[in-house]
Amino acid sequence: MLAAAGAIGSAFSLGRDDLCLNPMPLHHVHGLIGAGISSLLAASACFCTPSFSADAFDKWYRAFSPSWFTASPAMHLALREVPAGAAPANPRLRFLRSSSAPLPAAIIAELETLFGAPLIETYGLTETASMICTNPLPPARRKTGSVGVAWGAEMCIIDEQGKALPAGEDGEIAVRGPSVIAAYGEGAAEGYFVGDWLRTGDLGHADAEGYYFITGRKKELIKRGGLSVYPAEVDNALTGDARVAEAVAFAVPHPSLGEELVAAVVPAGGVALDGGALRLALMEKLSSYKVPAEIFVVESIPKNEAGKFFRREMAQKFAALLAPRGQAPGSALESQLLEAWREVLQRQDMGVTDNVCLMGADPLRAENLVEALARRGVPGLRAKDVYAAMTVREQAALLEARGRQA
Repeated sequence: MLAAAGAIGSAFSLGRDDLCLNPMPLHHVHGLIGAGISSLLAASACFCTPSFSADAFDKWYRAFSPSWFTASPAMHLALREVPAGAAPANPRLRFLRSSSAPLPAAIIAELETLFGAPLIETYGLTETASMICTNPLPPARRKTGSVGVAWGAEMCIIDEQGKALPAGEDGEIAVRGPSVIAAYGEGAAEGYFVGDWLRTGDLGHADAEGYYFITGRKKELIKRGGLSVYPAEVDNALTGDARVAEAVAFAVPHPSLGEELVAAVVPAGGVALDGGALRLALMEKLSSYKVPAEIFVVESIPKNEAGKFFRREMAQKFAALLAPRGQAPGSALESQLLEAWREVLQRQDMGVTDNVCLMGADPLRAENLVEALARRGVPGLRAKDVYAAMTVREQAALLEARGRQA
């Protein structure tokens, strides 16, 4: 713990003139070590807030004029709604720090403009007692999308067999050093160490200058019909849209693909968002297999006290949104389409507003649907239409529009 805290003080040149504004809970390494103990070791001050809200943080920021503050990405995203750094100006602020989870690259420039100071992304784990990697302070170079260079510990990229990989090649991040644990407790699974190197479970690569880039978690990799999707990439693409404050992509079970990809987003500043329109916008940014089958617009994304969400829990947290609604058909065409889908998917609980992909549709079943509709004398729907119009109601509207054009 002291090694990690000392490395933070060294990386950020902390001293007697510094004051840290710390809204992070003190039973997590980010708040306790990353802000608290690092400040104590540097003989600097630290104001630990009793809780966090954007409005309360704004008041504390104005009252204390900190030289730096540290927060989780969720907190940073919330601060965009309150212009704390815009007025009054705070010439004392040297930098702001983000840790605990990746911060979308598109948000960094916005926050730096808002607060008038550089935002420093760092990387660490509970097993490393906080930070082991950081972007350096100016005038040294910071790289967008990178968590920086190793600091206070050694890092490397390894393959499945534990062999070190050269710069530019993707693999698993491994670490060792004075702040890194030497072993897990009794009963823990084996395979977490290669010699004295700890396997972090994080995937990424390092460039020729030693800057590290994280692409996702090994356990979070989504296999969508045999194609690999790193959900963090989808998160970043969604939050790159100025209308989106937060986003989380996650997997739900699928009978033939194994896993289907969905996402939940929180609108920024009361903006009206449409999940279908976001899907279309995402088609311009990502390969089609990385675009979620459905994007839900929600009020908030469930997180723990440190501001982290657990991706593997999202399907359970949003179970009500994922459940079939069973909406009855409102026209003869909707009735024929729904009957055909229920036959193909063997799902009697689905309705005309349910996403067919979440009900079990895939490319083969889309072809089967076209055949089932032809038997019912309903021509005009193509298999690829299923991925543009993803509910029975949307497909009926598509067919009706084509009929009018014809």
